[in-house]
Amino acid sequence: MRLNRMVWLLLSLLLLPCVAVQAGDGFILRAGTLHTGLRAIDDGVIVVVDDKVVQTGPWSDLHDQIPDHLPLIHWPDAYVTPGFVAASSRIVAPHQGPESISAAYRAVDGYNRYGDHRPLLKTGITTAHLSPGEHRLLSGLGAVVKLVGTPTERVLRASADLSLSLTDDVDGPAALLKIPFPASSDVEIRASTPQRPRSRIGRLLALSEAIALSQQDEVAHGELRQAWAADLPLRIAARRAPEILAAVSFIEGKGRSGYIVGGDEIAEVVASLAAADLSLVLRIRPPGTDLGVGADTPSEGLSGLPLLGEGAVLALAPPMDDFSMLQWAMAQAAARLEDPGDSVAMVTHHPARILGVGDRVGNLEPGADADIVVWSMSPWQVASHPLEVFVGGERAWQSADNSSTVIKAGTIWISPEERIFDGEILVENGTITAVGRTVPHPPAARVIDAGPESFVVPGFIDCYGHLGLRGDGGASGTSDRLFRLTVACMKLT
Repeated sequence: MRLNRMVWLLLSLLLLPCVAVQAGDGFILRAGTLHTGLRAIDDGVIVVVDDKVVQTGPWSDLHDQIPDHLPLIHWPDAYVTPGFVAASSRIVAPHQGPESISAAYRAVDGYNRYGDHRPLLKTGITTAHLSPGEHRLLSGLGAVVKLVGTPTERVLRASADLSLSLTDDVDGPAALLKIPFPASSDVEIRASTPQRPRSRIGRLLALSEAIALSQQDEVAHGELRQAWAADLPLRIAARRAPEILAAVSFIEGKGRSGYIVGGDEIAEVVASLAAADLSLVLRIRPPGTDLGVGADTPSEGLSGLPLLGEGAVLALAPPMDDFSMLQWAMAQAAARLEDPGDSVAMVTHHPARILGVGDRVGNLEPGADADIVVWSMSPWQVASHPLEVFVGGERAWQSADNSSTVIKAGTIWISPEERIFDGEILVENGTITAVGRTVPHPPAARVIDAGPESFVVPGFIDCYGHLGLRGDGGASGTSDRLFRLTVACMKLT
């Protein structure tokens, strides 16, 4: 009996440290600038415990309150944001079903929860919307997922919205032909059933009739009745001005919540969208697209940011659903804002709010998931790049080791006759390789911003130093040409 008690005591002592370590998992992240998705904080700090943010604020206010046992990660020159939220993506391919209107297709079913999506984290995106496609009038149910994590934790919303499209791509679907299986001579093959819409004017009519039919037949249109009864938001793809107006009319006519995706010609109808108080996921058209150029359409970027209703928000989506282009879209928006930092919310908090996951992702306020991106500089600058990405409080991606450093300074001293103001210095493998107003920024290069008042000079050289000569009682002779040593030092300097 005494031996059993000793064994239990030893086991308890062994297990106690393990429990304490697991309960205290977390870290403290301090950065030069912290943007929570809702506010910007200079010299900010985040306290992460387990997989959640528990404290956020200025270092000066919180340094006496933060736990002492958590490791501190300090990036004095970095810019920290929440993980970007891609409100549109092609992680899942459009479904191949022939139906023009069907709620049977779930985008989440095409998502590989066990796949390695970590390479995508180098874009700063940690959360993405999955779409069943924009090639059908009603293509199915969208979803919202994280790119990394355990298979059960990756899916934030398996059924996030009912995905519709009012673009020209949905017109003229092929007729439905059902072949009996197994084939038999006594079972007739019925004629194919034509599908709508055939033109722009028939899109809303086809949708309304399909919804009405589903209320009478619960299996019609891929069990549309159940999806409609779930009161999911309507996600409507619309690019042209008439398509946007039709989307607004449909959402208001059905009394549902929803939002618009696309908005190439939003400038022509922004008043109608603002009056309806609907949010917009804007795809900024990149250079080289084949759409016509107009005075009110975004051409090679963005002509202006639309002003939406009081309760609506504007989010940016990756152009052409290319994750690497989301930062470019952010730069386009930042150039048209009074405070460029406001563009951070357009790729974090705003899309998360539109997608219905704003309580978990898209912000770094207490209670949110610890999805964090450490940037080399302000993320709306095209030369900026992620240095580290944390998802759920764990380091999920880190840039490869790089010996490159970019130093930004208010004044760079070149010579008594030449100085560079607001310049940059590129150092590679310990050697200065470029100096100028702007220099190349190699991938994963460290960026040190010395500030607008800084003055960078070469290291000083002491030509008359006595380092290492302490205790030397020798004296130079009267014949030594000391001026030669002085001239040599001056030339060296």
